[in-house]
Order: sequence, then structure tokens, then C-alpha cells
Amino acid sequence: VVNPDIMKSKIALKNILDDDGTMSIEEKQKILNDIKKLNLDDEELNELIAQVEEKIAEEKEEMERKKEAAKPENMLVSYFNKIAKAPSETDANKHIEDALKMFSSDKSTVLIIIAEDEHMKDYDKPTNITKYLNYLKDTKNNTNSVNEIKWDANKKIKTLILKKN
Repeated sequence: VVNPDIMKSKIALKNILDDDGTMSIEEKQKILNDIKKLNLDDEELNELIAQVEEKIAEEKEEMERKKEAAKPENMLVSYFNKIAKAPSETDANKHIEDALKMFSSDKSTVLIIIAEDEHMKDYDKPTNITKYLNYLKDTKNNTNSVNEIKWDANKKIKTLILKKN
């Protein structure tokens, strides 16, 4: 005689494994936890539990990677690298166009810290974002990191402070 809880649990776990993204990670985790609380002893069920645990862990990692990549400073670094490494001027210009959407204006200020000690920061000559992005395109070299972002009321970048690496 097959335990009906084992059958239901196997079906639920297989549904999680076959899920194409319609179930949230939280839903999957709740189903998994509920099944584990039943303390059912079945070899196939235990294997399915292990597979679902692995799938949930992978989905959580992927979500964290996406969250990290979506942070403004990481998006900027990604754009800067894409512009500097673009295989053609057309590609670089497309990335510049995309990057500019993050800024309040194509003339938003860019400051580059070239030296600093505990009391003072020394900046390169101020520039604007369009000039800076074109500089990346022309030199094909991204040597600065994001130090600070100043936002306007519309959540667009009004001032970008970079630091020479």
C-alpha cells in the first residue's frame, strides 16, 4: 500500500522541478518545508527533496545576481565596460544612448577623483557625461570606478563622482 502523502508530495515536488517561473521562490520553499515536516521516509521522495532544495538555492543565487546587477553603480560600470569594449562605433553609440537614460541630462556633471587623503580630494577637470562616455568610446579603456552618485528629484543621476583606479 502506497502512502497517499508520499504520492501527493512527489507530485508537488515534480511540479516544482517542472515549474517555468510561474511559482515564486517563497511558494516553492513553503511547499518543500511542508513536505519535510511530514517526515516521510521514501528514497525517491528524499531524492526529489534534494533536487528541489538545489533548484531553490540556484534560483535564490540568480535572483541575488540580478539584484546586484540592477544596482545603479553596477549598471553604470557595465555600460562603461560595454562602451569601452564595443566592437564598433555603432555598438558604442547604442550603449552611450542607453547609459544616458540614467542621467537627468546629457550634460550631467562628471567629477573624477585623481588623488585623495583623509582631509582633501583632488579632482580632474570637470566634464559632462556625454563627453565622458565618448572618451570611453575613443580610448577603449575604462579605468575609473564609481565613487558616488548624486540624484535629482526624478531619480536620475545629476552628478557622478568617479575615482581613478
